Amino acid sequence: MRMIEPERFFGLFKDALLKSGIKAKPADQQLATEFSNKDRKTYDIKDSKVDRADKQETSFVFLIKPSRKYFVLTPQEVKEFGVLKPNPLWGGKPCYNIPKAKLTMRSIDDPLILDDFF
Repeated sequence: MRMIEPERFFGLFKDALLKSGIKAKPADQQLATEFSNKDRKTYDIKDSKVDRADKQETSFVFLIKPSRKYFVLTPQEVKEFGVLKPNPLWGGKPCYNIPKAKLTMRSIDDPLILDDFF
């Protein structure tokens, strides 16, 4: 298992905050970064983003800012774990609603497990 120390990990996500996405090596797999300002019971992502990510072989990294936690999902996992339904906060656009109970939360203070991303 390949790992990165917490300082390097936080640096990667600090860059992601500025660029809203990072290019991961060695696989050149694009990571789309999503943010939440609070810990939630469910997390939403628009179906159009999931479809685009699927075509571009992109994974999602969700950062929960106040708790310094994150989780990683592929488009296939979003479709598997989420329920597609309209989100009134986004004008009724269809979104995958993913329950927190189905997610593997990690702390950005722990070493990064690169196998999560590739």
